[in-house]
Amino acid sequence: MRGSLRQQGHHQDAAELRTMTVHSLRHTGISCDLEKGRALHHVMADAGHQDIGITSRYISASRTERYESARHKGL
Repeated sequence: MRGSLRQQGHHQDAAELRTMTVHSLRHTGISCDLEKGRALHHVMADAGHQDIGITSRYISASRTERYESARHKGL
């Protein structure tokens, strides 16, 4: 199906995409790379980070998000 997200009925996705910045897209890309298991030092080099600690923050953020989403899960 062709057309915009809105035309396809994805109104929420379209609204969220309009609020994205270059920085948030970059952050999302780095986080996705790490979640998919890409080597930390490869992601660091691609991101242009000088310090592995900067790239490692994305791992911590991902784990925190997973913890928060699981915390509300029922048994």
